[in-house]
Amino acid sequence: MGEYSESIMVALLPTSSYWTTLELPHMTLVYVGQISDFKPSHKNALTKMVMRLAADFPVMTLDVMGRSIFGKDHEQVDVFRLRPTMDLSEMHDRVITWNASQYQFNPHVTVGKVGSINKLTPKQITFDRVVLSWGDSNSIFDLQRQRL
Repeated sequence: MGEYSESIMVALLPTSSYWTTLELPHMTLVYVGQISDFKPSHKNALTKMVMRLAADFPVMTLDVMGRSIFGKDHEQVDVFRLRPTMDLSEMHDRVITWNASQYQFNPHVTVGKVGSINKLTPKQITFDRVVLSWGDSNSIFDLQRQRL
């Protein structure tokens, strides 16, 4: 993950990634902060929380609402904005206490650097796993709850 090798996040992982140039395509639920700001025991607490999320939530399919550009100057990226659902909002509410981001939650997936979006814009993106990224270490769990 390169520039993120010292940071922590909880994110959802998509079932396919033909629409992105990223090595680890994801939708960030919460940016937790820098590893240096946490004790090793925090990793255990976060892992348990992510395992609980996986057990409590189903696979999520989110509508793509459009394209946007996020970031400033030379760090700009193309993104697909996603329509939140009740499950996504509840999932985010469960992790908000770990939030260290200066930005408000805005469901999206990064496609790549500006100009990366090709003509194949998906109508929906399905997420079937949740990940705790602790630097370059990823703990990935399948979303397991069955829809009623």
